[in-house]
Amino acid sequence: MTASAQSLAPDEFARLLLNGIAVSEARSRRRKRDQKPDEAGLAIKRTLLEGIAAEAPDEAALGEWLLDRVLASPVSGATRAMAAMVLEEYQVARSDPEFRRWLGQASGDES
Repeated sequence: MTASAQSLAPDEFARLLLNGIAVSEARSRRRKRDQKPDEAGLAIKRTLLEGIAAEAPDEAALGEWLLDRVLASPVSGATRAMAAMVLEEYQVARSDPEFRRWLGQASGDES
């Protein structure tokens, strides 16, 4: 693993992804199709990301942190799916500099 991969903390990743979601939502409001299912999934994902950004679990504890949220959720199936997606996206962002760069650009953070 490279030094740059190790330097992406879960809370930093969560903030980047939250910014990217906000940008994407602004664009998607113009679509004509029913977006209720998309909005429901994004609401769950946003809640998870906001929690990560606020609580800043360390990398080693992120999986357990997400599992705790899944087990506490009244909609555990949907939450499990979103938690798995968040964990996978975090792992990709840590290991793939191109994805991380794209994520920064998509969120408006060019640093």
